[in-house]
Amino acid sequence: MLIQGKGGAFTIAIEAKIDAGEQDEQLRRYRDSLRHESVLVFRTTDGRRPKSGEADLYIAWADIAALCEQFIAVCQNDFLNELIRQYRTMLQSL
Repeated sequence: MLIQGKGGAFTIAIEAKIDAGEQDEQLRRYRDSLRHESVLVFRTTDGRRPKSGEADLYIAWADIAALCEQFIAVCQNDFLNELIRQYRTMLQSL
């Protein structure tokens, strides 16, 4: 998944691993294709470091679910809260 800022000011690339392994040189290839103003995030079920290159952030799905909890506690938008609750529920099932 790529998230880009307005006018390409920044890029956040997110690689999500659930049941698939890493390909040879996978993260190195991703890093080479990204601009300097980018962040590469590696999400796995256990939060392990990637073997196929460097990531700026490696995080477990459960950690993202915990961040969702914190967001829900402070967000005052009911619609957004419901979306985040559903996403958190999905993450907790991984």
